[in-house]
Amino acid sequence: VTTADSAVLDIESAGFAIYKANVESKFDAAFESAMESGSMTINEKTFDTKIGYYGSEVVAVYAQPESNRRKKRRKRSEGKTVVEVDISVRDGTIDGAGIDEVLEASD
Repeated sequence: VTTADSAVLDIESAGFAIYKANVESKFDAAFESAMESGSMTINEKTFDTKIGYYGSEVVAVYAQPESNRRKKRRKRSEGKTVVEVDISVRDGTIDGAGIDEVLEASD
Protein backbone atom coordinates (compact mmCIF):
# COMPACT_ATOMS: atom_id res chain seq x y z
CA VAL A 1 0.00 0.00 0.00
CA THR A 2 1.85 3.04 -1.23
CA THR A 3 1.02 6.66 -0.62
CA ALA A 4 2.40 10.07 -1.41
CA ASP A 5 0.19 11.68 1.24
CA SER A 6 2.40 13.19 3.94
CA ALA A 7 -0.61 13.27 6.30
CA VAL A 8 0.08 9.59 7.09
CA LEU A 9 3.15 10.73 9.01
CA ASP A 10 0.98 12.43 11.65
CA ILE A 11 -0.33 9.69 13.95
CA GLU A 12 -3.11 11.97 15.12
CA SER A 13 -4.51 12.46 11.61
CA ALA A 14 -7.40 10.68 9.95
CA GLY A 15 -5.01 10.01 7.04
CA PHE A 16 -2.76 7.96 9.31
CA ALA A 17 -5.69 5.95 10.70
CA ILE A 18 -6.98 5.15 7.21
CA TYR A 19 -3.51 4.27 5.89
CA LYS A 20 -2.79 2.08 8.94
CA ALA A 21 -6.05 0.19 8.44
CA ASN A 22 -5.32 -0.28 4.72
CA VAL A 23 -1.81 -1.65 5.34
CA GLU A 24 -2.96 -4.01 8.10
CA SER A 25 -5.86 -5.19 5.93
CA LYS A 26 -3.50 -5.98 3.04
CA PHE A 27 -1.19 -7.99 5.31
CA ASP A 28 -4.12 -9.83 6.91
CA ALA A 29 -5.64 -10.72 3.53
CA ALA A 30 -2.29 -12.00 2.20
CA PHE A 31 -1.61 -14.18 5.24
CA GLU A 32 -5.15 -15.49 5.46
CA SER A 33 -5.11 -16.41 1.77
CA ALA A 34 -1.78 -18.21 2.15
CA MET A 35 -3.03 -20.15 5.17
CA GLU A 36 -6.28 -21.13 3.47
CA SER A 37 -4.50 -22.40 0.37
CA GLY A 38 -2.23 -24.67 2.43
CA SER A 39 0.02 -24.94 -0.63
CA MET A 40 2.87 -22.68 0.45
CA THR A 41 5.99 -23.98 2.16
CA ILE A 42 8.04 -21.56 4.27
CA ASN A 43 11.15 -22.61 6.18
CA GLU A 44 10.38 -26.24 5.29
CA LYS A 45 6.94 -26.06 6.90
CA THR A 46 3.56 -25.94 5.23
CA PHE A 47 2.11 -22.50 5.74
CA ASP A 48 -1.42 -23.26 6.89
CA THR A 49 -3.71 -22.56 9.82
CA LYS A 50 -1.33 -24.37 12.19
CA ILE A 51 1.10 -21.46 11.74
CA GLY A 52 -1.30 -19.43 13.86
CA TYR A 53 -1.35 -16.03 12.17
CA TYR A 54 -2.73 -13.60 14.75
CA GLY A 55 -2.55 -10.39 12.77
CA SER A 56 -0.46 -7.40 11.80
CA GLU A 57 -0.03 -3.97 13.29
CA VAL A 58 1.55 -0.86 11.83
CA VAL A 59 3.92 0.32 14.54
CA ALA A 60 5.61 3.20 12.74
CA VAL A 61 5.29 5.33 9.62
CA TYR A 62 8.00 7.86 8.92
CA ALA A 63 9.82 9.70 6.17
CA GLN A 64 13.06 8.03 5.28
CA PRO A 65 15.97 10.48 5.26
CA GLU A 66 17.56 10.97 1.84
CA SER A 67 20.94 9.69 3.09
CA ASN A 68 19.44 6.31 4.13
CA ARG A 69 17.45 5.53 1.01
CA ARG A 70 20.22 3.60 -0.73
CA LYS A 71 21.47 1.78 2.36
CA LYS A 72 18.19 0.25 3.48
CA ARG A 73 16.58 -2.94 2.27
CA ARG A 74 14.34 -1.86 -0.57
CA LYS A 75 12.37 -5.05 -1.27
CA ARG A 76 9.03 -3.29 -1.01
CA SER A 77 10.17 0.30 -1.15
CA GLU A 78 8.51 2.61 -3.64
CA GLY A 79 9.04 6.00 -2.15
CA LYS A 80 10.15 8.12 0.75
CA THR A 81 7.77 6.71 3.35
CA VAL A 82 8.81 3.78 5.55
CA VAL A 83 6.21 1.58 7.23
CA GLU A 84 7.17 -0.81 10.01
CA VAL A 85 4.73 -3.65 10.58
CA ASP A 86 4.70 -6.22 13.38
CA ILE A 87 3.40 -9.61 12.33
CA SER A 88 2.24 -11.98 15.03
CA VAL A 89 2.33 -15.74 14.45
CA ARG A 90 2.20 -18.61 16.89
CA ASP A 91 5.00 -20.43 15.06
CA GLY A 92 7.84 -17.91 15.28
CA THR A 93 9.85 -19.44 12.44
CA ILE A 94 8.67 -17.08 9.71
CA ASP A 95 11.45 -14.70 8.68
CA GLY A 96 11.70 -11.74 6.33
CA ALA A 97 12.06 -13.96 3.27
CA GLY A 98 8.95 -15.89 4.29
CA ILE A 99 6.99 -12.70 4.79
CA ASP A 100 8.07 -11.50 1.35
CA GLU A 101 7.01 -14.83 -0.14
CA VAL A 102 3.52 -14.53 1.36
CA LEU A 103 3.15 -10.94 0.16
CA GLU A 104 4.45 -11.71 -3.34
CA ALA A 105 2.02 -14.61 -3.67
CA SER A 106 -0.84 -12.20 -2.96
CA ASP A 107 0.25 -9.61 -5.57
